[in-house]
Parts: sequence; structure tokens; C-alpha cells
Amino acid sequence: MTAARYFLEKGANPNTKSSSTGTTPLHEAVATGCDEITRLLLSKGANVEAPSPHGTPLVAAAAHGKFNAMKILLEHHADPNKVSWDFGTPLTTALYATPDRMNESTCLACVKLLVKAGADVNCTIPETPLAIATNNGLTTCFKYLLEVGANINVPANQVKKSDSDSKAPLKSSGAKAVRGKNYVAASRLCSEVYCCAI
Repeated sequence: MTAARYFLEKGANPNTKSSSTGTTPLHEAVATGCDEITRLLLSKGANVEAPSPHGTPLVAAAAHGKFNAMKILLEHHADPNKVSWDFGTPLTTALYATPDRMNESTCLACVKLLVKAGADVNCTIPETPLAIATNNGLTTCFKYLLEVGANINVPANQVKKSDSDSKAPLKSSGAKAVRGKNYVAASRLCSEVYCCAI
């Protein structure tokens, strides 16, 4: 922290990108959970929406399950729906990163934070949050997404129009399972719908 403060006070640019990774110091601070440095960088003019090959700082924080860093970025008006090239939005990024980089309870906390900040639970870039939660076995996240308005009938971007008729019975059964609060069956059926699309 002392070194970062020293360099920033001596005029270091907080938005300088690494020549090897294309990330800014803010990307690195949030990905590693350095909350004090995150606040310092933002106070010195770091761009909360700084692009990198892997997305904004909020995407970097979401990819590593750094709840506090995400909260700080959102307090500084980071866009919860900004799309990155690799993993879509911060919401879809958090879901894709589970269980490899975080457990489901951490993911759920991140998802709730993003939804509270206005994240679109029906985005389709590249897949819907429900499809990602299903494919990664995130039953608790799947249930929460349904509770906050995620629509099981929203197709992912990859779904071809010709597939829609063959998947109608699966979607109908999935919707019935949701109405009956049988989330395990709904998750299984949703998974079948999206597996058919591949």
C-alpha cells in the first residue's frame, strides 16, 4: 500500500496498462482483493470502466469472487451490464467462474450484489445466467435467479431457430417444474434444453 501511494503521489498514471496483460493496476487490485489499493486507485482517478482483453475491473473482480472489490466498484458506478469479450457480463462471469475459482455461496453473494445493482438476469451474452448456473450445477444460484425474475424460456445466443420446435416440450416441462417449485427438475430440464442447442 505504501509503495502504491508513493508512486501515485509522485504522478504515476493509475490508468497505465501493462504491456504484457493489457490490464490496469485497478484490474490487478480487484482481482487479488486488495481493497485499500482499489480505493486508493479510484481516489486518484483510475477508470472504473477501464477495458482490458478480459473485460472491465468489475468483470475481473467477478471472475475471482472478490465481493468487497465488486461492492467498491459498484459504489463508484461500475456498469453491472458491461459486456466483456470472453465471458459476457459480470453476472455471467461470476457464474462461469464457479466452482473453479469460488464456491457457490461466494458466487451467490456476488450474484445478489450484481442483481441489486441492476444486472440483467435475462442477458444472453453468451448464454443466459440460468443456463450457466445449470451447466455448472449451481442449484442455489439457479433458484435465486428464478426468484428475481430470470426467465427459463429466454434462449441463449447460440440457440438456432430450427432448434426451437424440438425444445418446446422440454421448455414447457421446465416451466411447469418452476411453477411447482421443483428446482432440481427445472435445472435438469433447462440443462437438456441448452445441451440440445450445442
